[in-house]
Amino acid sequence: MYKYIQLEQAEETATLWLNRPEKRNAFNEDMVSELLAVLEQISRGEAIKALIIRGKGPVFCSGADLDWLQGVINYSFNENHQESKKLFLLFHTLYTFPFPVVTVVHGACYGGANGLAAASDIVLAESAALFSFPEVRLGLVPATIAPFVIRRIGQARARELMLTGKKFNAATAQQYGLVTHSLPGQELESYLEKTLNQLCAAPSSALKSTRWLIGKVSQASPLEDLEDITSRIIASARASEEGQEGMKAFAEKRTPRWKKSNHETSSHDPSTDR
Repeated sequence: MYKYIQLEQAEETATLWLNRPEKRNAFNEDMVSELLAVLEQISRGEAIKALIIRGKGPVFCSGADLDWLQGVINYSFNENHQESKKLFLLFHTLYTFPFPVVTVVHGACYGGANGLAAASDIVLAESAALFSFPEVRLGLVPATIAPFVIRRIGQARARELMLTGKKFNAATAQQYGLVTHSLPGQELESYLEKTLNQLCAAPSSALKSTRWLIGKVSQASPLEDLEDITSRIIASARASEEGQEGMKAFAEKRTPRWKKSNHETSSHDPSTDR
């Protein structure tokens, strides 16, 4: 049914795999559409008690797809605005999902992939995994994921990570609250199984009600109010001169012209690899 994702359903759990290993599971418009469709399908399941999100291949998700960004360069502001609203909807759908969401990260979790993690209830990460918010280095803004990331890790930590665009390991991600538990690869599967057993020991109605309660109590302002704001911000950034140059440089795997060589140790930034 799906080209870029894979769904596995058990009696009480559903596992949603990002399935573009040849592209490091990077997002494109079609993948986002498929994710929204499958989440709508899963949300109607009465017996399901937990959703697990994972990535096929060597990394969880490397963020935006290079070919997608090349296409976005030619989008108008309105086209960027509508596309960005769709991306916000993906994260908001996860954040308000009717039952618990567990995300398992390995390899790398860059850019928009952090939106999936931030919108989840529990994030388990392989200790060797790396994280990054590289948008600012491309002349862009991590706008649609910001409401979810800031709610999860707080403003001060978001400022550091989003403004520097630096890479950080799973231990730091756990310390900052983006990751719930950082574990060696050989322990990850057993801990996931233990977590799912704990979740499935509770009735579905209690899980759903508790998840709704936590979201309701923790909302400082309705996320829906941020949809237009965040999608307009990223649309403006993409249409800007810096954003255009950053996306072109990203697609061509070169250094954007505004970067000064004396501030860079290398002309190649591995966080932009796809």
